[in-house]
Amino acid sequence: YPVSDLHCLIIPKRHVKDYFELTDEEIIACNTLIKNIKAEIENKDPSVRGFNIGTNVGKISGQSILHCHIHLIPRREGDVENPQGGVRSVIPLKQYYNRNRIQHTFCKIIHEILNEDSNFKNNDSKNKTK
Repeated sequence: YPVSDLHCLIIPKRHVKDYFELTDEEIIACNTLIKNIKAEIENKDPSVRGFNIGTNVGKISGQSILHCHIHLIPRREGDVENPQGGVRSVIPLKQYYNRNRIQHTFCKIIHEILNEDSNFKNNDSKNKTK
């Protein structure tokens, strides 16, 4: 059941239950195909402005066909009232979020990582000079 016009499924030839059973080579082949199909969709329909890429793994996540397949869903301006959250909407209460809060938290984490990295490098250089 297509979610939007030109919604495509990428289906590996080898029967595996889900994405995590694919080999690295099969994942690369799927990614190549996704990029090729994306380009074809964009050429065919200039109103496409974005994409969602997804796969369901396990019944709890919504997988109903037990053969690996990856959805490539073209998105167009105005196709939903508020696209914020994208794939997060699979859990409706988690779809919307406060961007300022997320950005603040993200910046704080990056700052901590950079400080830890700097402290590690300083300690490492002190150890080398001893």
